[in-house]
Amino acid sequence: MMYVAIFALTPMCVDDYFYSFHSASLTSPFDKAAAIWQNCWDRWHYDTGRLCNLMSPVFLGLLPKIVFSIISGFFIWMSVRLMCRLAEVRRGSTGSWVIVFLVNFALPWFEHMFTVIFALNYVWPSALSLLFVYWMLNFNPVVEKQSTSRFVIMCGIALLAGWMHEGFSVPVIAGLTATWALTRHRPAKREFVLFLCFVVGFLLIVASPALWYRTENMVPYFRFLSLGRKIFYGIGCNSLFFGLCLFLIYLVFRRRMKKLFVDAPNIRPLIIFILASSIAATALFFKFYTGPRMAWYATQLCSIGFVAVGNKVFRPVKRSVGHILKSAIVFLVFFNLIFAVVEQNKLYNESEEIVRLFLDSPNGDVFYDNIPRYISPSLYKTSIRYFNMERLDFFSHYWRENDDVMLTLLPTRLKNFEPASATSCRSDSTLFIKDGLLVARESAVAGKDRIWIETTETGWTETTIHRKFFSAADNSRWALIDPYISLLGGFHVTDARWKE
Repeated sequence: MMYVAIFALTPMCVDDYFYSFHSASLTSPFDKAAAIWQNCWDRWHYDTGRLCNLMSPVFLGLLPKIVFSIISGFFIWMSVRLMCRLAEVRRGSTGSWVIVFLVNFALPWFEHMFTVIFALNYVWPSALSLLFVYWMLNFNPVVEKQSTSRFVIMCGIALLAGWMHEGFSVPVIAGLTATWALTRHRPAKREFVLFLCFVVGFLLIVASPALWYRTENMVPYFRFLSLGRKIFYGIGCNSLFFGLCLFLIYLVFRRRMKKLFVDAPNIRPLIIFILASSIAATALFFKFYTGPRMAWYATQLCSIGFVAVGNKVFRPVKRSVGHILKSAIVFLVFFNLIFAVVEQNKLYNESEEIVRLFLDSPNGDVFYDNIPRYISPSLYKTSIRYFNMERLDFFSHYWRENDDVMLTLLPTRLKNFEPASATSCRSDSTLFIKDGLLVARESAVAGKDRIWIETTETGWTETTIHRKFFSAADNSRWALIDPYISLLGGFHVTDARWKE
């Protein structure tokens, strides 16, 4: 229910706007859905051919938000249940609560996952892919004895699962192929048909012009990151995958892996599938990196792997210890979710206020002290980074239906800014301080992206910057220099100079 509330309270942002262009002024749900469908059709040629995006007109334009929220909440519950079944842990056991903990705290929820488009692309496919994997790895007891009509329905679900997102389909296909090859398994007729339906779904994505266009024109973002960020994102986002690999290597050296396969023969194909799928998913992460969300599926699978293997190789904890561990997880999860609901309500109100101010602004400058961009006890703040981005193209284009006016979100301290009220920095006369904020004339920031900044909190620090351009009271053009160290919370600038 808390997840449903978070989904329902999440404001439109990022790709929700992107897919809803030219529909802000439409009042009829059918007209709005038709406009969004046209956007989907256009993007089928150059953006994506995924089924989840083609479904977006129904949830962005036609149905109330609460319907989408309930379905998404159900898919989260479904994912947790399937992860427990794949890991072979009982409902309510310590292992099942560890899975709940990992789902809540290890998956990249912070990357707008409660918006419609991102949930359709990650929350929904992960549940359907896990369902398909559960069928395939438990084919004889689950699928083989089903009636023909039920099997046809299962084939339809497999096709839809394969069509949802190539970031899930490719690892699943790679994992099952490797599992069959390494275990020398010869699939039964129904088993192969079910697998083939999943592959056909994936081929529907491959058949779209968008996949080939994006593959050929994809900018290799990961390659251009600094070494520090490569390590941070590469290892940080895939920490469960690398952790599981190290854990299994440890078991091999301790000669416990062979015993594990003898004592629990069903775990061998599961481990092979998880490793093969995770390797494929991690390869896609490094090749086509666009954000931490690309580690979603590998993180989910490795969560299953940790619990499944740990449940077999570790001795059962004492009942008292188990109760303490479960109680701690319940407290952390429910505290996080309750806090997230409260914060999401604030974010919804923030979004509504910023939209109102933007529509009233002639030049797009909005002076609003929104929630600061810092790490909070809640991992679910879906619009924090969004409303602090340098340019909000999707937001601006959706509400103004053109690109002439762009939203620039500025602190209220800069409202009616008078250049004479700013103090020149001691170390660089082209930089100025206004009430603890760093500003400069628009001409002074051209081509500059790094700065040395002194604050009362951190001393001198080198950092990259955002530039937010705005008009002063005399109509001269200025820029707010927003350093990345603001991620740590509020700060007060005392001096600054450009990095040569």
